[in-house]
Amino acid sequence: MRLGSRGLRSSASPPLLFYLGLSVVLFGRHVLTDPAGHCLCSGLSATGDPPAFMWALSWWPHAIGHGLNPFYSRAIWAPGGVNVATFASIPGAALVLFPVTQAFGPLVSYNVLAVVSPALSAFTAFVLCRHLTRKTAPAFIGGLIFGFSSYELEHLTQHPNLFTVFFIPLFPYLAVKRLEETISRRRFVAAIAAVFIGQFLLSTELTFDVVIFGAVA
Repeated sequence: MRLGSRGLRSSASPPLLFYLGLSVVLFGRHVLTDPAGHCLCSGLSATGDPPAFMWALSWWPHAIGHGLNPFYSRAIWAPGGVNVATFASIPGAALVLFPVTQAFGPLVSYNVLAVVSPALSAFTAFVLCRHLTRKTAPAFIGGLIFGFSSYELEHLTQHPNLFTVFFIPLFPYLAVKRLEETISRRRFVAAIAAVFIGQFLLSTELTFDVVIFGAVA
């Protein structure tokens, strides 16, 4: 899916690299020396959320690869097991990060997700703002505000299902493109469906928010 004009594409790489570098400096520097031994998370014993998400990062590829039902597991909460579909388990991130999990373990995958997500969120917001303003500098600031917002920082150390918000700016971006008639109806439907599925596979909560606010808009 193309995200913009030739001018946008030519000016997109520097902001993305800057956002990624900033995320590494702000959040990833503590885990760079030992990503398999340090976690970009907090409150492990208090809430249990990060370890649960790390388990999910391993479970989905394991279940699919071994022909198991990925929506139910007896590997935890024995003897009854658990209905995986009843809690946030980020299957989209688990499948994308499978090579990292397979090679280095779920802790490294969690750290990668936590470092990359703010940068990707800032970049997709930049894409939206750049398309609306046709100016790079305001769009760059808009990306910073969205990707490194207080909301993102609040959830970054605890809830991957809530800090993976990089699909959200693409919904209004595609809607604006359709209103401008710079994208065909067929391509719009295909693109918005792909973005919707991607968001759903990361967070059912945020998908619900998108549907509600989209309906209001």
